[in-house]
Amino acid sequence: MVILEPGNINTSMTLRSSGKQCRDEKSPCFQFHENAYAAAVANEREGSSPLMIARKIEAIIAERKPALRYVGGTLIERLMIPVKHLLPGRLFERLVAREYRLDAAGQGPGAGN
Repeated sequence: MVILEPGNINTSMTLRSSGKQCRDEKSPCFQFHENAYAAAVANEREGSSPLMIARKIEAIIAERKPALRYVGGTLIERLMIPVKHLLPGRLFERLVAREYRLDAAGQGPGAGN
């Protein structure tokens, strides 16, 4: 068994998803969801090409003794794995929240905490 963490893949799947789960503009989660959805679409657009991930899978299959875990994705995605273990948990979560526009400015649930 092998685990491949591919990161974002530029497939436009997010755009093709329903994407608009919180449709009530009066709902407290509306802006939170809109911000997260827009960030997910943008991140996917900047993600790895499906061909790059396919080549990674092909290389793993060709290995005689594959490792348990492999990381794909862009350089920044690959760098975030060790960063996650080096930073205090709350600081890392703030970085992720900022990336997905879920910080205080994004008015997500618990914004400003």
